[in-house]
Amino acid sequence: MAIEIDPIPSPRIITVLSPATSITVQDLVDQVRDWEDEVVNMTYPYIIAAAGKEDLGGGVFVGVTVTLQNAKLKFEARPGPTTVQCSVTGGNLVAVDSDGNSIPVIEPSAYTQVVVTSSSSATIAELEIENLKYMIESLRPDHAGVGELIYWDPVNGDDGFVGDSKDRAVQSFSRANDLVTSGNSDVIICLAENGAIECTEAITVNKANTILRGPGPHFTLKPSSSGAPSISVTGNNVSVSGMTVQGATTGSDNCIEVTGQQYNLQNIWITGARNHGVYVNSASDGSFRNVSIYDPVGDGVYITGSTISTYMYDVSVSAASTGINLAGVCIDTRMTGEESFIANNTTGLSIGFSCAGTLVGQNVTIDSNTTDITDNGTATIYGANVLRDRILREPLADHSSVSGSLAEAVDRTDKNASLVPAAI
Repeated sequence: MAIEIDPIPSPRIITVLSPATSITVQDLVDQVRDWEDEVVNMTYPYIIAAAGKEDLGGGVFVGVTVTLQNAKLKFEARPGPTTVQCSVTGGNLVAVDSDGNSIPVIEPSAYTQVVVTSSSSATIAELEIENLKYMIESLRPDHAGVGELIYWDPVNGDDGFVGDSKDRAVQSFSRANDLVTSGNSDVIICLAENGAIECTEAITVNKANTILRGPGPHFTLKPSSSGAPSISVTGNNVSVSGMTVQGATTGSDNCIEVTGQQYNLQNIWITGARNHGVYVNSASDGSFRNVSIYDPVGDGVYITGSTISTYMYDVSVSAASTGINLAGVCIDTRMTGEESFIANNTTGLSIGFSCAGTLVGQNVTIDSNTTDITDNGTATIYGANVLRDRILREPLADHSSVSGSLAEAVDRTDKNASLVPAAI
């Protein structure tokens, strides 16, 4: 969002340029002050008088009041025929003419309608806002975003801004990441207000406690060139959610690589990975929630290294080499939602020799893979439905019971029979 100022007419005109449809009183002050500070503009009388934000104690500040000095505010005219509603918020805005008499603060323009929302109180209760933010974020199961908000708009953003509002969003993720304070639980908000957008930047989230939140599957991150993962998570306690992630057109990169601890991947749609959909290396205490992976060249999820406690809930993988490949020292991997590993080219679920304590919940569906399950781990626990289906799909001559950490048998003549403990 930018402004232009015409200092010649009386009253002078401050124009908010299209496509911006809103401006806060504080933004107006900041940008007009920047204009007034330019040497070429110092010969003109000052345009605004601003007051407020005096500290009253207890986190309460006087509200902002701005008086335009022989000036009006205008939103740039639109081509029509639809009228665009615009707004001014965040304080009190008034205007006076050259004699000090009150005048309308808004200069009309074609196909715009401007609503000025004045503060009903003379104070800004920042403490109450902060408390409300903590209350809302406390409802999340983990990765609460209680730090600063940083707005990222790959299409309409500007890296000259500081990302403190959606109208002052930054353009690149690297700029947004620079504004994050490590460990502060800052939230990077991905904007996609005008329909589907595609970001062509490969990103690295390397600061602890960063929360990256997208608006949904219409926000697509697809790097324009190969050589790095689409998303690399190296910071600890990072959360990424709300977007589609695709691989570059060429190369052999993973879509998402995770090496940071306590990660969270949520509401993510992964397609077209040139290698694995998600690659996790020695990253413990991680979680997948509502992650869908389709048609990677490699595996859907490939976990290697030493990894303790991985939680999966509502993860689906299809058309991969192996759906879920627990290839490292994977301890305490839990699949407790409605997982589905279907129609994968090699294996639906592969549990390696160094894995222990894997839980495959009863609502997990593993079907129509070349091999549904390869289990070389120890102390694997299968939910009743998974175990029953696994037994019934195996040849009768192979065995009459399943033994291990969960030893159960089923009447092979009736797929709907109840499971009962088997003699060990």
